[in-house]
Amino acid sequence: MALLDAAALATAFASEDTAQAALARYVRIRRNHVRLYQAISAVFTPFYQSGSRLLPFLRDHLAGPLSRVPPAPKLLAALVAGSIGNPLRQIGPNSTSTTSEQATA
Repeated sequence: MALLDAAALATAFASEDTAQAALARYVRIRRNHVRLYQAISAVFTPFYQSGSRLLPFLRDHLAGPLSRVPPAPKLLAALVAGSIGNPLRQIGPNSTSTTSEQATA
């Protein structure tokens, strides 16, 4: 995640004239992937940080084993690596458009 943030931030600063515009672009570049990751974290956090007796049981006896059944390992690795959700979709050949151009796109 930190490397994805760094790449997005570097791209934003390289293509914008002001720090404010670069930071706004950085937020746009990272927004969807961060939201996806936050949603998944919100779903799974109770299984790891809860006073419940049922949720840890389900985690250990159901979610744990299921996470080792294909294609789950590849999906989990892709999520953590940032390969799901196209986290840097705005970085590429057409990534140098200005903030105002992107706002109208």
